[in-house]
Amino acid sequence: MEEDQKIKMKLCTIEEMMEKWDEKERNKKWYNHVWDWVWFKIFYHLKPSEIKWNFRRLKCFFVRGKKGWSEIDVWNLHDYLSAVISETTKKLREDYHGFPTMILPDDYDFTYNDDEKRKEIDNKCIKEWERILETISWTFEVNKKISSDKWYMVRREDFDTEERFQQHLSFCQDMIKKYNKSDDPHHLMTDEEMAKYEDGWKYFKKYYFCLWD
Repeated sequence: MEEDQKIKMKLCTIEEMMEKWDEKERNKKWYNHVWDWVWFKIFYHLKPSEIKWNFRRLKCFFVRGKKGWSEIDVWNLHDYLSAVISETTKKLREDYHGFPTMILPDDYDFTYNDDEKRKEIDNKCIKEWERILETISWTFEVNKKISSDKWYMVRREDFDTEERFQQHLSFCQDMIKKYNKSDDPHHLMTDEEMAKYEDGWKYFKKYYFCLWD
């Protein structure tokens, strides 16, 4: 009987496990909630392992200042790089002095003598460069949201069958419905957002060597 129960627990779905955890949390006594608060807010931070971890973080802070990265960044490298790229391209958009010549029209003539025409073309290129940098920054910001399960990207081409696609889509919709809160927003990406996301990766690759000021 006990063995059957163990097998049943192993076979339950993620949704069923999460429902059990939520139910257990809802059924806690008030004094259990008080103790949880005291433990996590006060005593937890005094644990030897937690103190050791904070010292390690402090050490990595200085290592990062010297090398640009630390060992703990490598553990979640995609998340670390997403933050760096998103924030730095956003800063580059706010403070730049020019644009890549790759953005100029194919028929651009560098011998133009018409200053007004040249200024008009330059202004268009500047606006385009700002849009490209904004898109790259936005894409890597979205990467962080996807990494932390705040945003869900469900693309039909990522699945072998329509049934698998619909199953995953339904799962993500259920997760959003269950965990979405005003202070903790969850979101299913639209087709327009996924198209902009792909543009960000395309621009990052194309203008990689132009990301300087």
